[in-house]
Amino acid sequence: MTLVLIISILIRVAAVLWSLVLLRRLRDWRMGFLTLMLVFMTYRQSVTLSEQPLLWPPTLEGIKAEWTGLMVSVLAFLAVVYLASLLDERKRVETVLSRSEARLRAIINNEPECVKLLAADGSLLEMNPAGLKMLEADSFQQVGNRCVYPLVVPEHRSEFRELTERVFRGESGTLEFQITGLKGSHRWLETHATPLRDEQGKIISLLGITRDITARKQAEQQLAAFASLGRRLSTATDIQTAGRIIVEVADELLGWDACMLVLYDARTDRCNSVFNVDVVNGQRAEVTPIYLNEKPTPRLRRVIERNAELI
Repeated sequence: MTLVLIISILIRVAAVLWSLVLLRRLRDWRMGFLTLMLVFMTYRQSVTLSEQPLLWPPTLEGIKAEWTGLMVSVLAFLAVVYLASLLDERKRVETVLSRSEARLRAIINNEPECVKLLAADGSLLEMNPAGLKMLEADSFQQVGNRCVYPLVVPEHRSEFRELTERVFRGESGTLEFQITGLKGSHRWLETHATPLRDEQGKIISLLGITRDITARKQAEQQLAAFASLGRRLSTATDIQTAGRIIVEVADELLGWDACMLVLYDARTDRCNSVFNVDVVNGQRAEVTPIYLNEKPTPRLRRVIERNAELI
């Protein structure tokens, strides 16, 4: 056995041992396959050597075979080194991507605005906790993979569907719309929608960023109502007309089922009803006045002296 042959065998054994260590650390099938090949090659070389007679001086064919075996051993060792470097790099990239995804997921989950992904048919693919709160959903399972169109109020539903279709044609857009939550509450929302594409540029979903603008809409409604109140009151010619204008604006802002307008005279401590409206057979109708030159009831006196109260 020559020095070249000894070195060849040692290199292959080292390659096998290192590949076993790497296989245990990386747990990758490709490293396992390479390890099996190295074990098989080393075993075959050992069997071949044991079957060959020892010749001295060695023949030219024997020398060529030994150098060929050495080259194969070196290539096998380099293959282990190269594959290990590839797998290490891949594992490093996967770790970086996993951490980046975790950070992005944490940011989205703590974002105060709704972040959602919709499919072309309007079904909900993903939504962060802020969005689930807007929909009054206790968990994503309540709304996941379900169409969100029924949650949009009927007067805005076609616009919402049209926006979704435009996004899947490659456009972006915004929309203000109203929804009815799973528990019955109404909200005004503003959404900014854009296409989300895959690596090949194909649109795979709608990415929407949505904020709750209910407070803004209520403020706008109040400003418009008060502006209308001022204009309409300037044309009123009697107390009944002015009273009706006031309660109509109150209905726009607050909504009511029954209403009465009472004039109070502090000098005489007397009340007189201007008109009373109540729901009769499902319809609003004027009913008999309650106060006709009478003293205020305890509740009415509290309201006069202390301000409004919830009944």
